[in-house]
Amino acid sequence: MNPKARSNRGMRIWGIIEKELKKEEVSYEVYFTEYPHHATDLARVVTEGGDYLTLVAIGGDGTVNEVLNGVVRLEQITFGYIPAGSSNDFIRDLHLPVKPEQALHNILHPKYYKNIHLGQITCGDTIRRFAVSSGIGFDAAICHEALKSRFKNFLNKLKLGKLTYMGIAFHQIVLCKPELMTLHIDGCKTFQFPRTLFLAAMNCSYEGGGFRFCPKANPEREALDFCIVHGLSKWKVPIPLLAAKKGHHTRFKGVDTLRCRKARIHVDTPLAVHIDGESCGFQTDLDIECSKETLRIIAGC
Repeated sequence: MNPKARSNRGMRIWGIIEKELKKEEVSYEVYFTEYPHHATDLARVVTEGGDYLTLVAIGGDGTVNEVLNGVVRLEQITFGYIPAGSSNDFIRDLHLPVKPEQALHNILHPKYYKNIHLGQITCGDTIRRFAVSSGIGFDAAICHEALKSRFKNFLNKLKLGKLTYMGIAFHQIVLCKPELMTLHIDGCKTFQFPRTLFLAAMNCSYEGGGFRFCPKANPEREALDFCIVHGLSKWKVPIPLLAAKKGHHTRFKGVDTLRCRKARIHVDTPLAVHIDGESCGFQTDLDIECSKETLRIIAGC
């Protein structure tokens, strides 16, 4: 449970959840995160014994990421999620309930399960899983800024947190410096994209608060979808960006998509990298792939 989710509204959501758990007389243990990546440490401790259990994350996409990176053996858990973040992109393709009471009911009385794959990113000595997406360039720079944005906290208090990424996006358009990007996929094909704004590696179809960058991405498939935006002048960027809310951006020149299981990415100048909206610093070389192992998740309808 991330008490600081959505600008410290997490404890209010926990109060709702706790009341329902007591009403249904459910046996459970709760762990509250206290610092960045604490959820990873907690999940590792909880799962290292090898017991089969139901593990539930309450927070945003970043909390989901931290929890899944701490799980020792994915095959030994059933994963449940109660969204409490600003964007909650993880729930969209899985059709999970938004309201805490409904999300909890879905977990306590499950009707549908899905076995989903996760993405994995390697940069230097760091290896991390991701559930929703990873990216390099413009979209990652947006995530970096959002993590420290007072504007995000202000909008969250007004229940308008989803506008955070849109506002920051226009700021980052001014700052961004497109780079030549080389992409090797599945060890057999090489592409070069001049003046690349960003590359998004998508396990799910949405990121950034509902931008459908890869409309055909499916976490149940053992493959990742990639969206590469390149060769556009800055004043043209907002047009496909806005169209991405409906997944219509792929019709524009300078927007390419492809699907593969493994990819190696290189840029000469270090660019911002994100993993499920969390910062992974600035990198020049990345290896991204879809895992063969699957995670059993309590899904919606």
